[in-house]
Amino acid sequence: MSNEHTVKSYEEELRYLIDSVIKMGSLTESQLVDSMDAVIKVDKDSIDKIIKSDDEINKFRSKIDTQIMTLLVKRAPMAIDLRETISSLKISQDLERIGDLSKSNAKKVKPLPLDLPEELLGNLKRLGDLVIKQLNDVLDSYVNKNYDKAKEVWEKDEQVDDLTYIAMESVIDFLSKEADLKEKLFSNKMNGKIFIIEDEPSIIQLVQHNLEKNGFIVSSSVNGNDGLKELKKFQPDLLLLDWMLPDLSGIEICKNIRKDNSIKNLPVIMLTAKGEEEDKIKGLDSGVDDYLTKPFSFNELMARIKAVLRRSNPNTVSDNLEFEDLVLDRIEKRVYRDKKEIQLGPTEFRLLEFSLVNPKRVYSRDQILENVWPNNINVESRTIDVHIRRLRKSINIQNKKELIRTVRSSGYSLI
Repeated sequence: MSNEHTVKSYEEELRYLIDSVIKMGSLTESQLVDSMDAVIKVDKDSIDKIIKSDDEINKFRSKIDTQIMTLLVKRAPMAIDLRETISSLKISQDLERIGDLSKSNAKKVKPLPLDLPEELLGNLKRLGDLVIKQLNDVLDSYVNKNYDKAKEVWEKDEQVDDLTYIAMESVIDFLSKEADLKEKLFSNKMNGKIFIIEDEPSIIQLVQHNLEKNGFIVSSSVNGNDGLKELKKFQPDLLLLDWMLPDLSGIEICKNIRKDNSIKNLPVIMLTAKGEEEDKIKGLDSGVDDYLTKPFSFNELMARIKAVLRRSNPNTVSDNLEFEDLVLDRIEKRVYRDKKEIQLGPTEFRLLEFSLVNPKRVYSRDQILENVWPNNINVESRTIDVHIRRLRKSINIQNKKELIRTVRSSGYSLI
């Protein structure tokens, strides 16, 4: 009887989850349509409406995250197929990403001139129409479990790639003539590096996506022994650590970290299904900085991460980074030296931001490459020298000392 009740409860929550994904999908589709209309028509008055709808999408995603986390915890003792849960997780992640991109598209309408080339607008419209249809078809196949229709969507992806290439060619051609606009359209924010040791890949994927969306660089491991080795190489600003792991327990890992001089000050947040008071005390006594019980909402996790980082390294989450007379404003994407604004390109801005998080620390070219270009494997290490030279030239002003130091055979640092 107990097993029947558990299975029924699981199935009811799964239906509730699927219903939430459907509603999120409908809202995302509407937002994407509005976003593309705003871009094609250069309609700057519709931006606020699109941004507001993105807030609703984010609320759905937060709700779905909690539902999925609950299902993942509940299914632990049960031999139940989790494919629908994992599919819902991945679809909700993609829907939120689409929502974020729609919002981003809308914001980018503000600096656009009203006389965009017809060829560019036509290519964007054709691409937008195809993507909207693909989204509609994939949601239909998800709701009706129509695998043939899903396969059709998959096979049409090459058409999206072809249209994307054509659209990007026209965009690049336009941007090459509008250098100032290019500066406004492209920018990133880095909030530091987080390492995750967790044996459940679905939870890693869920947390990593949300952290990267919030500007963090993330790496992970599914077991303790490998995790300890990898985090030393990764040099994170914070560790998210599961208690129950297949080899070393989270408690053992934390004790090992506190004994290792190279990482003993690393902030650690323990993630676990163990919610009893004595478990929390045991975790905190082992050296963890905070303790979060599964299932948890990402908003709560984010709040705890920021609180721990504020205590350990305020620069990691600060809106303004300062070093001597140099100030970087992360919100407005502006840089000042001696109270005078300095113009930087997007790459130089990210490079300076990364250096200001830990000023005076020497970074090798490979470390800079990994952190400033985390998703671009085609960048050569010598490219760093070019951007350092540009950054140095931009921030050096007359009668002021140079702030960037070249350390022979090692790398660069702020003096």
